[in-house]
Amino acid sequence: MAQREGTDTETAFRHARAVFSALGRALSADVVAHLAAVLPRSFDPLLAEAQNRYVDIMPASEFWGRVAHRLGTDEPAARRITDAVLETLAERIAGGQVEDLITRLDPLLHPPLRRGASSAAPGAHRMPLAEFLRRVAQREGADIDEASLYTETFEHVRAVFATLAEAVGPDEWYDVTVELPADYHGLIPARSA
Repeated sequence: MAQREGTDTETAFRHARAVFSALGRALSADVVAHLAAVLPRSFDPLLAEAQNRYVDIMPASEFWGRVAHRLGTDEPAARRITDAVLETLAERIAGGQVEDLITRLDPLLHPPLRRGASSAAPGAHRMPLAEFLRRVAQREGADIDEASLYTETFEHVRAVFATLAEAVGPDEWYDVTVELPADYHGLIPARSA
């Protein structure tokens, strides 16, 4: 939609919300229910507008703000870090779990998850922790050396994971972490382990 409008994703999302809200007012409840039945679950934030119901989804700006605060960085860096971690996580976990995350996250956070899922093999993908960290660092555009993987990149992943746990809730976060082997446990926030 952003591409067709010639605008950024955030503006396109606001426009899509307005359109779905107008659809909800213009269409009967039965037609909106049919629309909800045929669209993928990832459309839930937009369908909520049409159905005039509240969906508790952390706004992407808040997500990026929390990552920035945790790392003591600015929002553009937090966005880059978040994208790198989410894309790599989507490569690592099963596709169905990625879709579940998408339904719980602001649509502005969907693109890196979709990129990671599209490049992954079916099912959960085995990926040693060092490889996970290396891919995150590479996507961040950082120099890749073993020392910074286990310091700087490790902290980046921890910050995004902590924010992700807050954004999706304990049940969904558990479903993500159960797919990660023991060597990833240092990345998982203590209160969600």
